[in-house]
Amino acid sequence: MVAPGLTAHHSGSQICSIIKGLLIFGLSRRPIVLLGLLVFIAAGLFAFSKLNIEAYPNPAPVILEIPPSLPVSRQSPSRGSRLS
Repeated sequence: MVAPGLTAHHSGSQICSIIKGLLIFGLSRRPIVLLGLLVFIAAGLFAFSKLNIEAYPNPAPVILEIPPSLPVSRQSPSRGSRLS
């Protein structure tokens, strides 16, 4: 059985060597890994601060009513005289 995302030609020794390489990189360059972790946490906090979180969300959709009106060119000239 092959792990998801891997093709059948990957052997167990290749996967172990990849994992060993990642561990060696992470342990030998701790400041770089910690800096990356801090950047990742800062980006997450920034994204969280931009979220719109409501205590009581309104599940009803927004209803927008647009009153019908005639364009200015189609109004009759005597309209103002009928109102008086």
